[in-house]
Amino acid sequence: MSDLFSSMFLLLGIVNGAIVFALLLTKKQRSQANWILGLFIMLVSIRALIYILSKGQIFDPVSWLYVPPIEISLAYGPCLFLYFTYLTQRHFQVRDLIHFIPVALQTLYYLGLFHAPTVYAEQWILNHHITWVAYTETLVTVASMTAYLLICWHGYQNYQLWLDDNHSDSEDFRLTWLNTFLGVSSIYSVIWAGVSLSGLWIQTSYQSHFLLFAVQSILLCLLSFESWRFWQTRYPPIQHGTTNSEVEPSPINHSVDPQQANKTLSQAWLEQVIQQQCWREPGLSLGNLAQRLGTDTKTLSYIIRAGRQENFNAVINRLRIEYVCDVLGQKEDLPNLVDLASDAGFHSQRSFKRNFKRFTGVEPEQYTP
Repeated sequence: MSDLFSSMFLLLGIVNGAIVFALLLTKKQRSQANWILGLFIMLVSIRALIYILSKGQIFDPVSWLYVPPIEISLAYGPCLFLYFTYLTQRHFQVRDLIHFIPVALQTLYYLGLFHAPTVYAEQWILNHHITWVAYTETLVTVASMTAYLLICWHGYQNYQLWLDDNHSDSEDFRLTWLNTFLGVSSIYSVIWAGVSLSGLWIQTSYQSHFLLFAVQSILLCLLSFESWRFWQTRYPPIQHGTTNSEVEPSPINHSVDPQQANKTLSQAWLEQVIQQQCWREPGLSLGNLAQRLGTDTKTLSYIIRAGRQENFNAVINRLRIEYVCDVLGQKEDLPNLVDLASDAGFHSQRSFKRNFKRFTGVEPEQYTP
């Protein structure tokens, strides 16, 4: 009975992942990210499906000779990394295939065992595979997954910082669901490493691996549901600072205090922003503003931070909230907050409410002038 429950639980995760993957492939938006997500779902699902069908027999070292080679654990890390990369930074590049070289070697190894004469393959497994190949493979797999997860965490944090420095509506692109997914993936990796490493010395069983595949099933459900829920969102790709070639760099005057000069220039730029009411434009980015001010993004970001002690996102949204508060203070009745937020330049109510509480400490409905 417990085996049946375990199998049904894992099967639900597999079916869910397959359905969402099929739906994502119908969407042209973020197609490359969807394809790499689909590859990840397919690899994990096939491995879990063979696990369900084979049950206890799959833990016999020689049983791998009678099922298709599905030990592609070295592909999990690259899939997670490239999914995040295609989602937030860039499109496919030929050099990305380098990440799958270890996967290709792993697959060729098991293909060789699968097609080799049975007697020779059995001798190799008993004399070499379970004595040192399996140890090496497990350690390399754990190291690979750990390294790619660390890279993804680092990239996620950098993306959040980049959003605040370059986009006025960063709250709409926070990727909080990806943060949760990476957290669950990290937990899964710890469990996987523990089960895999202990399996080198302790005999494993179907039930002893259920927790591992249960977390894997939850991971599939989380990733597929959340990626589907946000499939329409276009995440701004990271762009490095660009220079306006038409603008001549100002000569450095060593007699002027640099800090004071930065504050003066920052105030001058801020006055232009207020005068032109750039802050009321939804989706305003650092690049758009730099072009209007006749400078480059790197210089503009540096001057803003040096002069205002805030990043681009905070400066723009502070102006928006100040405008909203002024309107609320002038009217006796509470105006339509949806229209007011849109008029102030907020792209969504989510961004408006979070920034309002960020700068005033209260919800918009609770604000009193």
